[in-house]
Amino acid sequence: MSLRANARIALIGVGVVLALPLALFVVWFGINAFDEQPSALARSLLARPPNLVPTEQNLYLAFAGFDAPSGEPVIEAGERRVAAYDRAFDEIRVNPDAAARVDARETRDRLAFRGDATAWPVLRASIWALAKSKRADLEALRSENAELLGRYRSLQSLQGYYETARPSYWLPPFYVPAAVRSLYLADLASRLQVTSLDARRAALAELRQDLRLWTTVLHGEGGVISKLLAATGIHADLLLLGDFVTDPAADPASLGAELEEVLRPAPASAWRIGEAYAEEFRARTPIYSAVPLANSPVAGSSARPDGWWERLSNRLQVHFFKRDATENLDAELARRLRELAEGDPVDYSARRRAHEAWVRKELGFNLARLVYNPVGRTLITVSTTTPDDYPARLYDVAALQRLVFAAYQVRLRGLPADAVPSLLAANREWGTHPVDHAPLRWDDATRTLSVVTVGKHPAGSRFGLVLEVPAGARASVRPP
Repeated sequence: MSLRANARIALIGVGVVLALPLALFVVWFGINAFDEQPSALARSLLARPPNLVPTEQNLYLAFAGFDAPSGEPVIEAGERRVAAYDRAFDEIRVNPDAAARVDARETRDRLAFRGDATAWPVLRASIWALAKSKRADLEALRSENAELLGRYRSLQSLQGYYETARPSYWLPPFYVPAAVRSLYLADLASRLQVTSLDARRAALAELRQDLRLWTTVLHGEGGVISKLLAATGIHADLLLLGDFVTDPAADPASLGAELEEVLRPAPASAWRIGEAYAEEFRARTPIYSAVPLANSPVAGSSARPDGWWERLSNRLQVHFFKRDATENLDAELARRLRELAEGDPVDYSARRRAHEAWVRKELGFNLARLVYNPVGRTLITVSTTTPDDYPARLYDVAALQRLVFAAYQVRLRGLPADAVPSLLAANREWGTHPVDHAPLRWDDATRTLSVVTVGKHPAGSRFGLVLEVPAGARASVRPP
């Protein structure tokens, strides 16, 4: 065969090698030339429930305006702050950096916490013990932050929670500063530690109101962040109650039925947060609508593509992003997460494994994911980090509520150490974790009653109490 023939064959081979990927790209490009029709599920999830909470009773607005300048009504400040975000929504959607400017403007001259409360972490330390050992510090903080404490107590009279802002991931969450919560709980602890029975009853009644406040947030209309904030509030209240009922120097029996009513665990159904995933879906859709905007990078940064390559890259990303297909798939994810969160926690672990298998199939890194709408699938994956863990975190707090009640029963009945496992086994409704009916863990060597958590929590979060219950003697207990 001549050299010319060989060269011709080689050129044909090179042409085929080059043409094949080009042909595949053309086919891929063509597949992504069309979008889906919006699904009935997506359309239904986009419709928000009506707001039945009066403005003056809305905890969400009170949280938004909690740090308003001294003397300014918090609800009015919260309304103004939310309205500022709503007005800037279209700009923020294209340029998320604008949210920081709105926040800086709306929080100017805010009422800040005075003093240092970093030594009072409500989920890691024992606020009960700190209130005993740092009474002088507590008194100083209480005096310097009287207005903030008053604002916090006023929250307990509000009757509802509805997130009135336009759903968006660019909107910052509104909440009570951690330092205020620490000071408030330390103040309650100090009042539960006094000798006056009337003072203890008043403090217990207020603590009950605080639990009602966070339960209102938990059951209100909001995204998963509001549910986690509510869980944190309830968690801290439960730890304070647990330290109270397990303190040998305290007298929980003197509060009788009032205390038992506060401690009695809520049913597992009270901890379901499935509807929050519909709100999360609504918060993600503005991201999807922002992608096709001219010169707007898919990631949503404020930078603008300057070079031809950046402009071409951006256009290709937009082409391989299908908004309706993305919303349809995200709506299906929200539906599945809602079912996971609303189902019976007894088989939660099995249902979560099934959900994770679906996520790996539909959103995992595989060839099928790249064929149609690869950018949209990637956006869903990036914007839904570990959402299936949130119900587990709520159920862990539910288990802690059961644990505190169990510790109270041990104290009230004066049980010896070897009777604790039998007590738990005989009372599954408060002796087990809601998830899978896993038993609460009793360590006889350390006298520790604890929750074996199934969710991920901030490092060092307390989920146990230490009980001094010598074998064969009436129980005496101490906080850890």
